[in-house]
Amino acid sequence: MPTGWDLSSISCESSIGDAESSDSLELDAGETITCTFTNTKRGHIIVDKVTEPSGDPQLFSFNASGGTTPTYENFSLTDDGEVNDQELKPGNYSVNETVARGWVLTDISCISSIGDSENADALELDAGETITCTFTNTQQFTIITLVCHAGELYVSEVTLESGQRTFSLSPGDVEGLTFNPCSLTEVGFEGGFLGSTSMTVTITAPPSTP
Repeated sequence: MPTGWDLSSISCESSIGDAESSDSLELDAGETITCTFTNTKRGHIIVDKVTEPSGDPQLFSFNASGGTTPTYENFSLTDDGEVNDQELKPGNYSVNETVARGWVLTDISCISSIGDSENADALELDAGETITCTFTNTQQFTIITLVCHAGELYVSEVTLESGQRTFSLSPGDVEGLTFNPCSLTEVGFEGGFLGSTSMTVTITAPPSTP
């Protein structure tokens, strides 16, 4: 059997109406037996990982399902690694990502080599078709900010997408802690409230820990 093909059916017809099987043909005088072998070409499902920022080494896990002999197997990808390419029989498949902490899944696109409309959670793979799905993730940063205001310490957890460097913080949006009274020096925060109700924090570089 050539690589990438499966024998999907064999049928034999006798000119005199006998029942025939290709592995046990009984040819009678003057009889013609016609056997048809049908082969089906396998397809491919390719999954690519794209991150923003580009080239991040974060490993992303994927759950794949569908198929029999072979089945669509689970896999992991990074942006700077190879795509996952699995050769599969025609049928229904699905693939989804387990989103890593500190990341958000911002886009999924699937393109069929034969122009079909495809969705990652309901792929219909035809004979000889290649479906390429691209999962795009954007990195987020969680900033834990300690702020001293009017002698009280506040904490805020702020999530920023990659490229975003500013956010606003108001005392009414945060939870007061018990380390009071406090001072900016004690909490190691450079800056202060602009006025009495809010402040704007500017991040000059991404934090080291997502």
